[in-house]
Amino acid sequence: MLPAYADNLKSLRGFKFDWGRQDTLVDHVYGAQAFSNLLAEYGVPHEAEEHGGGFRDRHWGEQGRFYTDVLPFFARHLLFGPPATPTERVNAAHGKLRETILADDADARAALYRADALSMPEYQPVLQGTRQIGAYHRAMRERRQVTNYVPVASEVFDLGNTLVEIGTFTIRWSDRIDEERGKYAHVWAVERDGSLRLKADTWGYFRPLADPAGFFTAIPEPSSSPIPLAAGDRSVGEFLRAHNDRDAEAVRTKDVEAKLVDYTDDAIFMPFADTPKRGMAEIRPYLTAYTAAGSGATFRDVRVWTLAFKNHGEWVIEYPKFRVDWTAGGQSGTVKGGGIRLWQRQAGGSLKLHRQIGTHDYVVPAR
Repeated sequence: MLPAYADNLKSLRGFKFDWGRQDTLVDHVYGAQAFSNLLAEYGVPHEAEEHGGGFRDRHWGEQGRFYTDVLPFFARHLLFGPPATPTERVNAAHGKLRETILADDADARAALYRADALSMPEYQPVLQGTRQIGAYHRAMRERRQVTNYVPVASEVFDLGNTLVEIGTFTIRWSDRIDEERGKYAHVWAVERDGSLRLKADTWGYFRPLADPAGFFTAIPEPSSSPIPLAAGDRSVGEFLRAHNDRDAEAVRTKDVEAKLVDYTDDAIFMPFADTPKRGMAEIRPYLTAYTAAGSGATFRDVRVWTLAFKNHGEWVIEYPKFRVDWTAGGQSGTVKGGGIRLWQRQAGGSLKLHRQIGTHDYVVPAR
C-alpha cells in the first residue's frame, strides 16, 4: 500500500515507530526493518528504532519507552498553539473543509467560500458565488455520500493576503467500491481577522471517471464578458489575452513547442485525468504525446480566454477557460473546461507558467 499512500505519509508532522530486537515473532523484526527501508526509498521522513527488548517489555516504568520516547516525541511534534506558518494555517483551514465534506454538509461547505468565489469541480462548468457552490454540493449529496477524504498539501505559496495551496487527495464515495486519487488547487483569502476563506478552488482526478454525467448538474454559467481592468492591471490583462490567443493558435496548429515556451523549468502541470507532470522532463513528453494523439482531428474553432485574474506583483493568478470544436473520422464534438494558472514573474519582468491545473466540463450530448 505504500506506493499509493506515500504522499499522505509525507504530510504528517511526525512519524516514528519502534520494535524489539528480542521479539519472539521474527517477522515483526524483519518486517519493521523492511518497512523503514521502503519509507526511505519513497522519501517519507520518519524515525525508526530497534531497541533491545521484546514484544511487551521496556514500555512502562520511569525508564520505560512510553516516558522516555513516546511523550517527548509528541511534545516535539504536536501543535499546541494556533496555526502560525502559512502551511499550518492552510492545513487548519483545509481541515475544516474536510469536516464539511465528510459530513456532506453543503451549506457549511459553501460558508467556507467568499461570496464571489469561483469553484471548478471536475466535469462541472465553473460555479460562481456561494449560492451556486451550495446548490452544486446539495445536488451531489443526493447522488452519493463521501465516506473518506484525505488531502495532502504538497506546497503553499504565500502571496501576502492570499495563500495558494496545491496538493493531492484520495476520496471514496458510498456508491462505488474503489477510491479515486486526484489533485487540487485552493486559493485562500486571508480575512481581516486572520482566518482563511476560499477565493477559488479546482480539483480533478488521476484518471477519467466512468460516469462523468453523475458529477454534473445544470447550473447557468457566469458571464464571460470582458473584465474591467484597473489601470495597474491593464498590462497583465493584455499579456493574458495575447497569450491565450497564441495558446489557441498552438492548439489549432498542433504546435507543441509554442506551448512549451510558456513554462518555467521547474513548472508543474496537472492535466485533466492524469497525474501531475513535474518539470520539463515530464511536461515535454506528455504534451508531445497528447498532441500526437489528436493528430487525426481537425479543430474547427478554438477559443481560450480569461474568466478572471488577480495581479499579486511577483505572481499572477489566472482562471482560464477554453472551448474546442473538433471533427475526426466523420464525427464531431466539443471539449471545454478551465482551471487555475499561477504565473511567476521572471528577472526581466516577463511572466511564465509555474503551476497549472486543468479540468474538463461535462458536455451534455446534443439531441
